[in-house]
Amino acid sequence: MGPRCDWLFVCLVGVAYVKRLATGDIPLPWSNVKAWWWRSLWFGMGGLLALGLFFVQLAFLGMLPRLKERFLERIGATDVNADFTARFNAIFWGEYIPAQFGAAGPALAFVALAGCLLLGGWWRQAARNQAPLPGVVSGVALAGWTMALITVPCFLQVYALRNHSAIHDFSALKFSLVIAVVPFVLLPVTLLTVLAPRWSACARRRMGVSTILLTAALAYILPVHLGFRALFPEPSPIIEPLGNAVRQAVTPSDIVFSPDFEIPTDPPHLLALAGKRVYYAPSLAAIAADVSRYPTSEYNVVLLFLRPLDASWGRELSGAQGVMISGLLLYRFDAKTFARLAQQAVPRPEEPPMPARSGEYRWDVEGFFRLFPRVPTP
Repeated sequence: MGPRCDWLFVCLVGVAYVKRLATGDIPLPWSNVKAWWWRSLWFGMGGLLALGLFFVQLAFLGMLPRLKERFLERIGATDVNADFTARFNAIFWGEYIPAQFGAAGPALAFVALAGCLLLGGWWRQAARNQAPLPGVVSGVALAGWTMALITVPCFLQVYALRNHSAIHDFSALKFSLVIAVVPFVLLPVTLLTVLAPRWSACARRRMGVSTILLTAALAYILPVHLGFRALFPEPSPIIEPLGNAVRQAVTPSDIVFSPDFEIPTDPPHLLALAGKRVYYAPSLAAIAADVSRYPTSEYNVVLLFLRPLDASWGRELSGAQGVMISGLLLYRFDAKTFARLAQQAVPRPEEPPMPARSGEYRWDVEGFFRLFPRVPTP
């Protein structure tokens, strides 16, 4: 099911398929077409079925054009964020990787990739020459393919989706496994095995090598770890209680508005907790204009306030009864009741068009949550 979730899994499946071809688990097409076809189909059946169902769902929802548009954006084939795509190397390898894995992070990542290629070449040469230690050759092959499965898909994804990798700093996080495992564990142990095949026969050598590698890894990672709060600040203390309060207060048929805060799709933190969007609404008239586009009346309009009502909101809601739920003042109206209530509502002179404030306050970046300023009363 991985290919339905992330392009990284598509790259991983591709590398795994190449491994099956190289090791003979799947015959090459020119050696046995029928066996190659059936074994390839069996190998990819799960991913193809999952992707097929995914595309059928998107087709029914009319989302395939949008998916194509977004894919072209992410590979850098459009003008969207073209300046980031053009500076991919400087941004990704010059900023994101060093910020998350230290100054040597880019070098360690490319050392891992070079190690895979080096061991792959050695394995092919040893197999052709029928090396006298077949157990060593098979062990090196296993280690090499393990490193390849960890490392190569990460490089394939970031270079195939250069735009995506340049505009999202979290795209570098996939290299955490590469940098932690390959240059500090698998690559040095495998190279030692190639150079001195019988080194592991001595318990003291095994203990010594393990101690050296662990010490080197800790010496590198501890100073890097001390700066992790710069990338992952403590979340605002209001996020969890606010998200849980909204979850408990609303129902699936509610359309939720607030003049005090919003729950957008990006960033998704509050949405994950609340399970419901909250749209910014500067006035009752703005809400009425927004919900008028719905063809049916099978919904409720919910207003949430984190602060006391100002004079305008108090006047417009004077005939309604609000309830306090976990610190939220909540008003709920069915569609017809709200339509009657909003008949006399007028826009505020300085109110922005909805959803003008969406994303204005990025509390995930700034490290704290802000309330929206109230639009002045006419």
